[in-house]
Amino acid sequence: MRKRETVSAEVLAKYKQFVNSVMVTRARVVVFIGNIFFMGFSYVDRQIFPPDHQQEFIIMRIIVCSFVLALFALSFTEKVKKNIVWIVDLGAIAVVSGMCYVVYKTEGASGKYYEGINQAMWAWLLANSFYYKHHIFVGGVTLALYTIAALANPAYWDLTKFVYSFTMIGITSFYVTLLSKFYESEFFYGFARNEALKESERQLAESNEKLSVLYQTADQMSKIDDLTKIYNRRYFLEVLTQKLRKYKQENTFFYLIIFDIDHFKEINDTYGHSVGDEVIRTVAQTVLQSLRANSYIGRYGGDEFMIIIDKADKDIFMKRIIEVKEAIQNAKLAHGSVKLVSGGKELKISVSVGALKVDPQKYDSVASIIELADSALLKVKQTKRGEINLIE
Repeated sequence: MRKRETVSAEVLAKYKQFVNSVMVTRARVVVFIGNIFFMGFSYVDRQIFPPDHQQEFIIMRIIVCSFVLALFALSFTEKVKKNIVWIVDLGAIAVVSGMCYVVYKTEGASGKYYEGINQAMWAWLLANSFYYKHHIFVGGVTLALYTIAALANPAYWDLTKFVYSFTMIGITSFYVTLLSKFYESEFFYGFARNEALKESERQLAESNEKLSVLYQTADQMSKIDDLTKIYNRRYFLEVLTQKLRKYKQENTFFYLIIFDIDHFKEINDTYGHSVGDEVIRTVAQTVLQSLRANSYIGRYGGDEFMIIIDKADKDIFMKRIIEVKEAIQNAKLAHGSVKLVSGGKELKISVSVGALKVDPQKYDSVASIIELADSALLKVKQTKRGEINLIE
């Protein structure tokens, strides 16, 4: 066989398991048909041999068939299945032994029972086409048994006929071995190539799945702000552009909100940037959890955020914004209360809100609506922080 060592141990184990299962099926078929033929030749015995030989041969055939059937029964056990090739070998040797017994009891080297031995060897090839070394073994045993049977019957000894019959059995054994070697090699490497192909397909599927996950992760990361885990400015503006286009087609409206954290520079100066970052994270997550379906939040930059709220009447919209403001005021930082005391100063978080009711029929660009919402926020910061200013 060609460089079997290049094939992995896992493939070898799968191959042996598969071959054993195939051999079990083949052996059962061969045993069933072979026993019928083997017992059927007792009819030929009655036509050729005297009554005393007929009785011996029928007993011999029954013994051989019973032995082979016993082996057949063993093939149903899991332990024997793993070594089915040896069971097949024993069955073949049992049949050959029976025919060699006939050679010994009748015409010896002068008879033509070697033809039956050859036929048994070809039948054996049907059961075992995978292990050529076993053919060498059984072929050698067959030649030895035939030689012993022929020599043990000196009354019918004929050197010329013995050499001829021995040669014919040897040639059959050679061809059977050669065919099994070729079949084993081709079948094994066909199996190995198929396993390699399946493994490649599996690895390709896994790679595609990993790439898909990586792509989705990368795509998601490209939309998310690192600090707050909400939409970043670039993606939020894409959503805003889509909303403006969609609502213009549907002839309806939505709200754009821009808000920032009041006195955020003082928070950074008083408590440090780590606390400032925590405040930004807390505000972002609090708003995200407070929003209803079909609403969006994104980080506009620094401590500024943008929100899109779909169509709602003014009272409902104001109620939602107030709920969001109160949620921020009552939020908890990851490492403690939002109200921290340091150097006699208490940290208080509030937000100022500028909002615009966006009628897509009136506004044709994202820049214009952002500018108006930003101006609404600026007015709050110039007058009274912590309030809501809505432009309709």
